[in-house]
Amino acid sequence: MKNDIVALFQKVSKTTDFLPSNINLHDYILKIIQNSTIICQYTEGQLIGLVSYYDNDNTKVSSFLSMIIVDPNSHKKKIGSNLLEASIRDLKLKGFLNYYLEVKKNNYKAIRLYEKYGFEFVHTKKDFNKMRLILQ
Repeated sequence: MKNDIVALFQKVSKTTDFLPSNINLHDYILKIIQNSTIICQYTEGQLIGLVSYYDNDNTKVSSFLSMIIVDPNSHKKKIGSNLLEASIRDLKLKGFLNYYLEVKKNNYKAIRLYEKYGFEFVHTKKDFNKMRLILQ
């Protein structure tokens, strides 16, 4: 799975600035593999999308969406929506109360997606909006 994720990240990074330049790609991938839940979507043996989220709060109060990433050649196919829905279903089944995320203020496409699923703005930082979905 790690090699598939590296390949997807490298492909997406050619068209989008999704990771800050000071973050080492391989270290970040290792971190999400070790510490988050990852749901992947494959087509014809190729990883075309994934959602990564942290669901390690033992009190089940808070979970946190790390990222949704989709191969640029697979946009407009509802892959991001399907992955987000899968993560929401999983968190509800596990009994989590809240699902948080941070999104760049100018990422209007992502904000519309999150709002469609019921996420609401909690507060704003310099360049980011924090949003929350109440799960239970």
